Amino acid sequence: MRWLLFILISIVGIIFQNTVCQLLWFRTSVGWIGPDILVGIAIFSALFSRSGTDAAICGWILGFLLDLTITAPAPPAGLLPLLYAGAAAGIFQIRDALFKEKILTQMILAFLFCIIVYGLWLSWDAAINRMITPLDGALQLIGVALYCAIITPIICALLKRFGKFLIPADVLLKRQ
Repeated sequence: MRWLLFILISIVGIIFQNTVCQLLWFRTSVGWIGPDILVGIAIFSALFSRSGTDAAICGWILGFLLDLTITAPAPPAGLLPLLYAGAAAGIFQIRDALFKEKILTQMILAFLFCIIVYGLWLSWDAAINRMITPLDGALQLIGVALYCAIITPIICALLKRFGKFLIPADVLLKRQ
């Protein structure tokens, strides 16, 4: 992994998520539902990293950047980076059993990534009684996960175009 370029892409992703993507969020009866650009970047980095350590570091960086932008009352700093790192490392471990280039694979992985990461994050809120109702949180979680699953193939396709600069060729061109 070329780390400076990855960090630059991550920073551009978080800026894009906090500015332009705010227009894509919409209010429902259970809360706000919208895309998470960093999930797509995490899925791409987990699928195309050289090692599990690289995937975990990428996940940690993305989670840390997202943790820095949370302004509402949230779980303690550091929980989101650990969840992102664990989920990215888990995807790296199962990636050989998957077709990396298939859109459906990317969508399923993004959905599961969101369910696991944000499900555990919301569980922390429920454990310390900060969530209004767990059912509303679960419905909002499913909405965000579906939205992320829809946009992740687009993000992966965009990152694949820059893949030769981001990821070494032997990993990128490996049999899919």
